[in-house]
Amino acid sequence: METLQQEFSAESTSSTVPLAERLRYGSSFHQQLVGRIRARLDLGNRHISQRYDDWDRADEHLQLYIDLSRRARKSDRTTDPNKREMPFQRAIVVPIAHAVLQVRLTALMALFSARDPMIQLEGRGPEDVQPAKIFEALTTYDLQQMQSQLVMYGFFKNVEKYGLGIITDSFCVEPGWVQQSIPVQSPIELMIMQALNMPTTQRIWGVTREFVRWEVVDPYMFCPDPRVPGSHIQDMEFIGHGVYRAYTYLLARTQDNGGLYINVEHLRRAAHQRRDQSGRRRSTIHTGSIDLRDTADDRDRGVYLLEHLQVRLVPREWGLGDESRPEIWQFVLAEDAVIVQAERRTNEHGHFSYSVAQTDYDPHNAFAPGMVENLDGFQRLANWLYASHIENTQKVLNDALIYGPSFIEENDLLNPGPGRHVRLSRKGEELVERGMLNIPQMITQLAVTDITAGHLREVQQIYDMVQRMTGINDPASGQPTNTKRTLGEIDRILVSSSRRLATQAHMYDAQAIQPLVLRMIADRQQYTSREQFVRISGRLAQELKQERLLTTRDNIQGNFDYIPVSGTMPPDPERGAESWVDLLTLLSKAPQLIQPGPDGRVLDFRWVFKQFATARGIKDIEDAYIQVMPPGAMQAGVQAGNMIPPGMAPPGGPIPGAGIPGRVVPGGIPGGPPRNGVPRI
Repeated sequence: METLQQEFSAESTSSTVPLAERLRYGSSFHQQLVGRIRARLDLGNRHISQRYDDWDRADEHLQLYIDLSRRARKSDRTTDPNKREMPFQRAIVVPIAHAVLQVRLTALMALFSARDPMIQLEGRGPEDVQPAKIFEALTTYDLQQMQSQLVMYGFFKNVEKYGLGIITDSFCVEPGWVQQSIPVQSPIELMIMQALNMPTTQRIWGVTREFVRWEVVDPYMFCPDPRVPGSHIQDMEFIGHGVYRAYTYLLARTQDNGGLYINVEHLRRAAHQRRDQSGRRRSTIHTGSIDLRDTADDRDRGVYLLEHLQVRLVPREWGLGDESRPEIWQFVLAEDAVIVQAERRTNEHGHFSYSVAQTDYDPHNAFAPGMVENLDGFQRLANWLYASHIENTQKVLNDALIYGPSFIEENDLLNPGPGRHVRLSRKGEELVERGMLNIPQMITQLAVTDITAGHLREVQQIYDMVQRMTGINDPASGQPTNTKRTLGEIDRILVSSSRRLATQAHMYDAQAIQPLVLRMIADRQQYTSREQFVRISGRLAQELKQERLLTTRDNIQGNFDYIPVSGTMPPDPERGAESWVDLLTLLSKAPQLIQPGPDGRVLDFRWVFKQFATARGIKDIEDAYIQVMPPGAMQAGVQAGNMIPPGMAPPGGPIPGAGIPGRVVPGGIPGGPPRNGVPRI
């Protein structure tokens, strides 16, 4: 340790030398840091790789694939090298796990996408209400940019399949080419440019958009600290994941282009010298070589494995600075050899940017098996039963015949075909003609018994056990029940199933989604730099009298206390159209509620209707109202000759001698008030 500290001192950690220069590829400091990063990656991957075999078996069920060469697995999880799991020439997968997973995913997605927007924010105190609505609009924009529906589906699929779902979040500033107006000194200069047909915009490299991004992490590429239970990721010393990125992706985000990456120019050389990683990293998307072959494109820079690692460390001990208190640092190691990013994470929330959920939450163990993994035994038994039934059926269809070669033309039996004819030999014909033998005595099939006839019933029994285990039933799957049931019984079954899945959804929400949204809010407050318009609705739109709001970093700052509201939480009655429908129904059945009370106050029925329309998503309900004159004013207009009662207007339109020229609107004001800024005729 002392030697290492001396080396760090020699590197002048507190000097003005930029960290990117000290971490140049090939330097001694770069190699020391690579060793520290590798040690943690190896530790995490040694642990997570113990789950690979079980995950592979779960993937087989969902891909409807059977490895006929797989050896039989014993109860102690070892394999018997002398026996095959499926001793058949071919086999079929009974899609039990696949069907159950699809039903559960459908229910989970329905729960979390039932709201619009999917994540809603509520202020805890009075001062938080309006900022929460602004933040909700920004959150909705981010969810649209990141395609949150796909993110959530992939996350739920992983956690149900592998028992482990991981989402990483970051504030994404996406670089690219943008069009910008050319600055001009005066309006005259602009007029000259337009007259000469000169371009008024220019193409520059800049920021195309910024938003909070969620990404689903491949569990095979996940690298957690195994010394801490998997449910306590914020207590870990390190956590990370791997991802493949193209060279052009890295090039667009180098420090020279306004990004964060360094040493990118050394990747191609380092890729040829990297150590073998075949036993350390696996991926569900890259199972073979990903290099271009048989091509003349010598300019191809390839795709590289980036291993992201966040470490809670003391910068002084790592030679990264003079700070002696722990900080979270972000490292990106490319191709196991080149550090392309090393920086202190400046997120004010102070957490790792990972959210992890387990199917069976366990606060003490590292990881728990997933739903599909728990079905492995049932699934394989069902496959074996069905395959053995098919094998026995083939045996029956191709069973042995007993015949006398001297009575039957043997070639007719040995060469079967459609519409075939089996001829008797000359001797067979003579014996039949004499009545000495009949045809069944010349040829017969061995008696066979289908001992697998009950296997299909056993498969059904297995599926019944799986349904009880996973909370899935026939009504939830859209299938009729095996026995006749009343509507009330079916409703109770659906409610019971929904409660089990809702409990599971609550666990996913508490483990991953809620912390994810809180980090999202903190990052938005800290890193928002661009002004942008967001769409607002509801009460905030009514108060501000607009549907588009320009948001800046300044108007989202403050010590706000927000409550993330996802699909698993009870809905806000004010946002639910059903609540207003119930209220309107009650008012129609009890008209006395609309009458003035002892205090002289009366319920504003029109206001209730407007709230109902807003909850239904009707934006322009105000435009549905038109201005009419009070009955007294209308009567005065008739007496003055300026109006006539409804139904008595002549077909010609204007009334000769009327005091107001132009078309007369019976019972209203000529033309009426403008609507949407357009005068009425």
